[in-house]
Amino acid sequence: MTMSPIELQQVRSTPLFAGLTDAQLGCLEPGEVIEVPAGAVLGAEGERTGFFHVLLEGEVRITRTYDRQSILMAVTKPGNYLGETMLLLDNRIRIPPRRNPFQSPTSHPP
Repeated sequence: MTMSPIELQQVRSTPLFAGLTDAQLGCLEPGEVIEVPAGAVLGAEGERTGFFHVLLEGEVRITRTYDRQSILMAVTKPGNYLGETMLLLDNRIRIPPRRNPFQSPTSHPP
């Protein structure tokens, strides 16, 4: 499934992609916008998802478990992204789990 023109403009409105030309933005068209239910886990600790997510609405909380306690490491807000580290480092590191506390759309370009 490819992104609609409206979805492409949503992605373009984020700081990361705001400066793209129409031709460059077209490279993102094969990506998709997904609706993520509240509480859904986008990736478990150590999981290699292979996705790069751009958050369009809501927030994603990144947690890590230490001594049976869940510790909040970061909160990703709309316009920000996650998943870049695994893509850049060829999946050689362990990433803490990412959880969506609210239902919100996110985009993962191809």
